[in-house]
Amino acid sequence: IQFHVISYYGVQSEDVSLAFQMTYVGILATLPLQFRLLNRFDTRNYLLVALLLGILLNLGCALTASFEVFTILRFLIGITTCMIAGCMLITIFSVLPKDKGMLIGVSFFFGTILSIGILVGTVAAWVVERMDWQSLYYYLILLQTISIIICLLIFNQRTHPKKIPLFQFDFLSAILFVGFGISIA
Repeated sequence: IQFHVISYYGVQSEDVSLAFQMTYVGILATLPLQFRLLNRFDTRNYLLVALLLGILLNLGCALTASFEVFTILRFLIGITTCMIAGCMLITIFSVLPKDKGMLIGVSFFFGTILSIGILVGTVAAWVVERMDWQSLYYYLILLQTISIIICLLIFNQRTHPKKIPLFQFDFLSAILFVGFGISIA
């Protein structure tokens, strides 16, 4: 949808590339903190919060008229994507037997990511060709709503995780890492 975004916001293609790469910067910035955050909160609530944040961010992307806000929202979508994917990866590994867990978990997780990419790409192409490009975000909101329903049906209400203090994060390194990622993007 890069050309649609260029025409909608009236910006250069390099600016749009940066906005889309900000999603990957958000993913990379969240990875080092992901496992620590997931151990702090129970899985069901963590996923529900991440999915609700994803819905709000997609709604913001669909409704914003400012390219700067769109770029910031894309960064936050990267953080949310990492929260969801990291949580699911850890959940998959935790329910599989130890001897075959790594092989089955990696095969299932990355196989799902690859196949979903094709499916979502096909649906996205159909939506973008027939509707306004912002409709893509409404379809993503629909998929995230379905994910919330599945999460409510599958996960237990409380898992009582071990509480790890959040004040021991190295926030300065995280900020420097984000700055480094943005400068490379």
